Amino acid sequence: MEATPIPPFIGAFETEDMYQCYYQSLNMIGYESFRFWQGVSYNNSNSDGFTRNNGPFKGTPSPLYKSTIAPDVTRSSNILFNINDRVVSSTVENVKYCTPLITFYTNDTPTIDSVINIQFGQASLVTIKGNHFGKDHSYVLILIYGQQCKSPRFIGESNKQITCLLDVGLKPQSDNIMIRVAEMFTSIPLKQCYKDCNNRGLCDFLIGSCQCEIGYDPHVDCSSLANRYQLLTTTVFKITTSTLSTSQPIRGVIVNFTTGVQIIREIDQDNSIIRSISMDSVSWTQVNQTQDNLTSFNESIFHGTINNQSTKIQIKIGQFYNTTISTFAGEDMQMPSNSLKYTIKIIDWVWSSPYNTLQVIFHSRSDSVEYDECGVKKAYRSISPGNQVIWTRIQVGRTLLNCKIASRMIIDNSTMMPSKITILRDDDALSQQIYNQGLNLLTTFNIPRFSESVELDPVFNALILDDDSNLPYQCTEKKKFLF
Repeated sequence: MEATPIPPFIGAFETEDMYQCYYQSLNMIGYESFRFWQGVSYNNSNSDGFTRNNGPFKGTPSPLYKSTIAPDVTRSSNILFNINDRVVSSTVENVKYCTPLITFYTNDTPTIDSVINIQFGQASLVTIKGNHFGKDHSYVLILIYGQQCKSPRFIGESNKQITCLLDVGLKPQSDNIMIRVAEMFTSIPLKQCYKDCNNRGLCDFLIGSCQCEIGYDPHVDCSSLANRYQLLTTTVFKITTSTLSTSQPIRGVIVNFTTGVQIIREIDQDNSIIRSISMDSVSWTQVNQTQDNLTSFNESIFHGTINNQSTKIQIKIGQFYNTTISTFAGEDMQMPSNSLKYTIKIIDWVWSSPYNTLQVIFHSRSDSVEYDECGVKKAYRSISPGNQVIWTRIQVGRTLLNCKIASRMIIDNSTMMPSKITILRDDDALSQQIYNQGLNLLTTFNIPRFSESVELDPVFNALILDDDSNLPYQCTEKKKFLF
C-alpha cells in the first residue's frame, strides 16, 4: 500500500489480495460519508493499463482489477472508483472494476495551530504545527502570503509539524496561509505581531502573538530585558482573585494589582442582562493542589457550586515561577517568570435562549494611581491591535500588568472556537459600579451557546519598568489628559 496522506486515507491497493481483504472487512454502512479521489488515468493501449495521477509515484503504471470498461474510455480519462459494483458518479459511463482506491473522510481537512519564523524580504524556514497534513509531504501544497512555500518536510513521527522554504517580499501578495492535501484544503488569515516582537522573539503569525527570548518574556512585545527583582510576585488570596505585588523598595511608582473573575452573566441580542452570577455567591471547594519543585510550578483546582442551580464552575490557578511553554487548545502559550494562569471551565449552564451570549468578566485593577506635576494621571491601558484581542496591558507609573489570552476556547470538551474578547464599555452598568480609585479594566470573554461546557485560559504577569523613558505619557501644559 502506498503512502496515506490523510487519516483515514486508505491508499492505493496494489494486489488483488489486498483489495479482497479490504472489501471483506469494509463496513458499507455510512459509505456515503467517504469521498473518492480520482487517482489514476486509463491508458488506451494494448496493455489496457492505468497510470497514477498523484503522489510520489505519479506517472508510473498502476495495477487495475476491472470487470468491464466501456469502449469509449479514452487515454488519460479520469477513472471513477467502485466497490461491490457501486459506481460513483462520473462523466465516464459504464465503468465497473476493482481499482486502486484512495479515500478519506470528508471532515479531515488540514488544521493549523501555529505558524512561526516568517522573515519578510529574505528566505526563511517556516515551521507550521497542526494536524491532518497526511503522511507523505509530496501530497502537501503550502501557500503563504500568496507564494508557494517549497520543499515541505515533516518533523518527527507524528506528522503534526512541517517545515517549508519561503522567500516572501516586503509587500506580500495576500494575507493568508493555505494548505492543501490532496483535495482537502484550509485557508486562514495571518496576523503580524505587535512591533514585530522587537526582534527579540518568534512571532506566531496565526494569532499575532510573540514568544519572547527568556528575560524579555514579561513584555507582550519583547520590548526590554527585565531582571527577576523587577517581577511582581503572585499570590492567590481568594478563589477567583489574585494579587501581583512587590515588597522590594524600588525607586519610582510602585503599584499592586488585583485580577480575577468577577461576574458571569448571560445577555440577549440587545445586550440586556438576563442572568448574572457574582463569584462571591459561589460555594467553593478545593479539590487538588500540586507543587512541582523541579519545574517551579504550583497549581490549585477549585470547584464551585451555586445554590439550587445545576451550573458548576471549575477554576485552575497555575503559578509559574520560571519561564515555560504551556499548551491550551493546541496553542503554545509562553508563561513568563512569576506569571499566573487561570483555566476556567463552566459546566451545564442553563440557557434562557439559544441565541444569547455568555460573558465571563475579568476585573483587573491597580490599588492606586499617581499624578504628575501637570495633574495628569500616570496611568494607561491598551489592548492588542486587530479584530481579536489576545493581550491587554495596564500601566501605572513604572508598574505594568500584562494579560495574555489564548486565541481559542474549548466548547463541549472537543470543539475549538476562536476567542472573542472585548473590553467592557464605560457605560455598562458593571463598569459604573466599580470603585473610582485606581485604574480598572474589565476584560470580557463572549461565548456563544454550548451544550456541556466551555474552557478559557488567560495568563497574567506584572513587572516594574527600568526608567521613566518607558512611560506612555508626557507632562506638558498642552496635554492634560490620557485615556
